[in-house]
Amino acid sequence: MAQPLDKLSLSDAERSARDRVMAGEIADFAGAAQKPLLRAALLDALALALPPRGIRIKGATIDGALDLTDAALPALALDDCDIAAPIVLDGARLGRLSIAVSRFSGLRARAAAIEGQVDFTAARPLADQSWIDLNSATVRGSVDGCDAELVAPPARAKEDVPPWDHHYALRLSDAHVRGSLFLNGKVVAKGGLCLDNAHIRGSVWARGATIIAGEGDSFHPGDAIHAHCAAIDGMLALNFCFRAEGRVWLLGAHIGDRLTVGFDAKLTRVGESWDWGNRLMNQTVLLLLDQAEIGGSAHIADFAFAGAVSLQHARIGAGLSIIEGRIGNRTADGRGSAIAADSAHIEGGVTIGKKLVAEGKVSLAHARIGGQLDCRGATIRNSTDDQRGVALDAQHAEIAHGVLPAGLAESGGGEGFTADGRVNFTHARIGR
Repeated sequence: MAQPLDKLSLSDAERSARDRVMAGEIADFAGAAQKPLLRAALLDALALALPPRGIRIKGATIDGALDLTDAALPALALDDCDIAAPIVLDGARLGRLSIAVSRFSGLRARAAAIEGQVDFTAARPLADQSWIDLNSATVRGSVDGCDAELVAPPARAKEDVPPWDHHYALRLSDAHVRGSLFLNGKVVAKGGLCLDNAHIRGSVWARGATIIAGEGDSFHPGDAIHAHCAAIDGMLALNFCFRAEGRVWLLGAHIGDRLTVGFDAKLTRVGESWDWGNRLMNQTVLLLLDQAEIGGSAHIADFAFAGAVSLQHARIGAGLSIIEGRIGNRTADGRGSAIAADSAHIEGGVTIGKKLVAEGKVSLAHARIGGQLDCRGATIRNSTDDQRGVALDAQHAEIAHGVLPAGLAESGGGEGFTADGRVNFTHARIGR
């Protein structure tokens, strides 16, 4: 850290900010005709002076690079400020952290320990970037980014991106958050959200958010949400006009309560898609929950997805419903899947219907369903010129409480169900 500033070198605004902060007050310049300039070196010097309530400044312009690595403060709150250079808080110990309503370029707080809330509500770019990196941070409160606009650094050529170090608009990989993650309202994250191996003890709310995939590497495309092995003790809600451009990747995730996706949710593809093993499913899926564990129900309703939903080997503690939506992933050879729930274990019933239109195969092969399978109201289209295309595949499935509409398993059809393609219940066990 820099040495304390010479008192005589301070501007009137800096002197006022210093005096207020050292008195335990907020240095509030919100009523000024224009935001006064405060040098980052002043904040650095204030951190060394151990102000009683931390550094709390509102309505100022922070000039210069602010590096408070390993600093200890009761609070760092730079609200409604213009902050041109990225803030570095690696290893810092803070009572709380806020850049609410500020215009900024970046904030990195890797392995920081924050006793209270992290707040970047309505924060937005000052120029062309506004990213937040909380990798391996510990946050004892919640993380609130409602109505924020985040922008990742410019995407690099995929050949230059390490598979383990993508740039994201918001990174919480390996972070521990004792509260919830709030990304509601007019949130826009251009460059994706990373929750790999994160532990969120509350819930993750992304109601109304728009999340756009960022850079990829030579083996993986960029994802809108990448939450490999994330643990969310509460629920995950991606609804109320939620938009994702790119995949929502939740491979091996643990969701303690419910998963809900819908209420006019849309998932679309962005850019090219590829996979290191040239696997068709990984190139066409948009909502991937393979090997995920969901303690409660999984409810996907009122949606439009331009790619598949994959729940292969997933475990769901209650019911699964995929209704009143449209999935488009059909291919001429019949290999395209709309819903892949092969070998999934669902403790309750499964509803795949109620005005669902699935363009591509719906597979429940080898799945175990503890309740009823209800396909009434579904339209599944997956016919092929050679008549071998399968619309509904439930071979070797175990279904405890029967199938609706009546006769579907025997005849391949029934009232309220439309299949353009074959229906396969070979070796399925229906009823206990």
